[in-house]
Amino acid sequence: AGFVVHELLHRKYTNFYVNSDKSYVRSLHNAVEDAWIERTAIASGLTGNIEPLLKTLVDGMVDESLNKVKDWADPAVYPFALAVWARGFAKRTPVPANLHSVFDEATRRVDTCRSTADTLLVAEWVFAQLQLPPSESPDQPESGDQGEGDDRRPPSRDVVLERKHGRILRAPELDK
Repeated sequence: AGFVVHELLHRKYTNFYVNSDKSYVRSLHNAVEDAWIERTAIASGLTGNIEPLLKTLVDGMVDESLNKVKDWADPAVYPFALAVWARGFAKRTPVPANLHSVFDEATRRVDTCRSTADTLLVAEWVFAQLQLPPSESPDQPESGDQGEGDDRRPPSRDVVLERKHGRILRAPELDK
């Protein structure tokens, strides 16, 4: 039931013509949009049981991800982690410590959104923050070996992510 409600919320709130031309920003935008539509529906009291329905859905997705994701410091999982974090009413995924302030601020910004265009601005802000060198890099987890059998899909070709110590995310080809 939670999936159906979530998709109906997109139908109610999302403007599908608003998006980025950058693949990674589109992923971040979807994360922010998901949090916004659900929080908007809960705040408006759209239905009496909407929060528990959505919480059950997201908690299940988090539980499943905890068994599948091997490296939470991998930028490929940041959009999912942001979508969960910004909802604010469900279990959270592990997130590198140096992303907490970025995700907290993104969550605050979701509260001010009134449209899909606003959520795109939040996603673009998050992307810009991920491009900046962190003020303190020692808290950033080292990237782990992914090994064989990792069933996460890699980022698309135009979002080849380069991880280096001292940077959260670096996607040089998206800067052009």
